[in-house]
Formats: sequence, C-alpha cells, structure tokens
Amino acid sequence: MAPAQFCALSLLLIIVRTPVVANIKTMCSLPLRKSIFYNRAMIRYYPRYDFFPDLCGSRIPFRAKTTNYYLSTSCQRKTDKEDGNKDSNFSSNSVEEKLTRFAGIVWAANDRVNLVSRKSNNIPEDIRKQHIQDCLPLVSTMKDSFRSLAQHDTGMELNPLKVLDVGSGGGFPAMILAISKPDWKVTMLEATGKKCDFLRSTSLSLELDTRVECARAEDMARKVGWRESFPAVTARAVADLRILVELCLPFVSVGGYMFAMKGPPSAAQVEIDSAEKALRLLGGEVEQVVEVGSDKETLGTRSIVVIKKISATPMEYPRSVGRPNKRPL
Repeated sequence: MAPAQFCALSLLLIIVRTPVVANIKTMCSLPLRKSIFYNRAMIRYYPRYDFFPDLCGSRIPFRAKTTNYYLSTSCQRKTDKEDGNKDSNFSSNSVEEKLTRFAGIVWAANDRVNLVSRKSNNIPEDIRKQHIQDCLPLVSTMKDSFRSLAQHDTGMELNPLKVLDVGSGGGFPAMILAISKPDWKVTMLEATGKKCDFLRSTSLSLELDTRVECARAEDMARKVGWRESFPAVTARAVADLRILVELCLPFVSVGGYMFAMKGPPSAAQVEIDSAEKALRLLGGEVEQVVEVGSDKETLGTRSIVVIKKISATPMEYPRSVGRPNKRPL
C-alpha cells in the first residue's frame, strides 16, 4: 500500500471513530453517560464517551429531527427557556410531548438494539399506534384497581405507588407508566444489557425518575427488598401466563396486583385456564379480565389480566433460571 493511500485510510478511520459528523443540521451530541448518538434511521453506542463535543469542543444539547418527531434533552428545553422562546416545540414538558419523543427514540434505536419488530414499525407513528396506544389503557386499569384498594385499610404503602415491570425490553409498558404517572416509582427489570443501557439513557433524556435493574427475574425474586415488595407488577409480551405468573407473582406484595397484558379475550381465557394450577400454587387469583380497544382499531380487542395476590408465594418459587420456561407449572 502506497504511503498516500495509507494516510488517507488512517484519516478515514479517525473520522469514522470520532463522534462528530458532517451533517450537523440533523445530528449532534447527547450529554449522557453511556450516550446514544442518533442518526436519521439508526443508533450507535459510544460507551467510551461521557458526552459528545461539538465542533468547538463544548457540550451541546441533543436535537435531532426524525420525520416530524423531535428528540431533545433537558439541556435544549433549558436553552429555550433562557431564550424566552415560549412557542418552542421543546419548551413543553407535557405527557403528550414525552410520548411523542419516546416513539421517535425507540424508532431511531430499533435497528441497533432490536426493541420492537422492524417489519411493522417503519416510522415513529407505527410505534405510537402499535405499542404506546396499546399500553395507555393499562394506566387507567391500574388506577381503578388501586383506587378500590385504597378504600380499604390494608396497610400497604401506595403513596408513591411502587411498580415493577418484568421483562421491560424497549420500555413497554414501563416507560409509558413513568411518563403518564410521574409520581409512581417505576422499576424496570430486564436481562439484556443493550436494552438496559437504552432504558437508562432514555429515562435520563426524558427526565424520568425510574430505576433499571439488569438481571433475571428468577434471581432477583429471591433478594430482600425485591421479593413481595411491589404492590403492582406488570408484564407485556414476555411469556405464556403459566410461565409469567411464576416470574412475576413472587415480586407482588400480598394484597397487591399483577397486570398481564395479553391479546384477544378468547386467547387470554385459554391462558388463564391453563394457568389455574400455577396461580393456586403461587398465591394468586384472577380478579378480572379487562377488555381494551375494539375490532375497528389496528390492534383489535386486547386483554389485561388482573391477578390479585391473596397469599404469600412459597420460597421454592420461582425455580432456577430456565426451568419455568422448560417445565411450566
């Protein structure tokens, strides 16, 4: 290789590895630990950097445009307030704005982290319709369940409500709960490292007071401070109900609830029937099945299976990692 070619190749490698790109108009830095660097249709992780410098070497707010969706951090909103720009797209801190930003963040990250199906989520609006809208009814269902529970003096700490989401994946429904109910203390339990990094960075970007634990449910359910310590436990698209109750019910406080998001009511009833033995062993009973949506919607009619914890779960459950999936109760 000629010296000129070698120098050109070395310079190209340096440019590729440097978190400063030519298209400054649409891509800039994100001042977060384990930062995420967004492109128009992809995401790259640069864990070596605590922040990305701009061309002048200073920290700049992350502001990227993806279709009609804007992603921003608190730095940009602070800048807008200092500039007195009350009409800015970034000055609002509403639930609707954060849900829109979250849809854009998931869409941008999906090619790298595999958070949702790529075939049916080509634009952020697809994520909004298929995932965010699917999770929103869970908020009202949980509020109704704990409103009735608060009317009875159970001695359970409900203010703030501690929620654990098992198998959070791309943040559904945990992030939707944290955005919709910022007074709730939402904890996300996820076993995949990349997804945990994504959840942490996204929580910081959206200024959400959440906790992310990167571990298996079978291991965490035996730890003090986790076992039977959450009045509410949620799960979406994790496993069949026979498996799911063994993973989730050990975390639920006696008198609390488990909320399992399932598909059509007929399919949910089949899972409930097959999980009767597991529910009996683990101390749970199905209180109600809430039907949400309609056949006219894209997702059709779905179900939220509400399970109440009526007695303590025996200490032998959950079984060791992998056994609930291989040999369901």
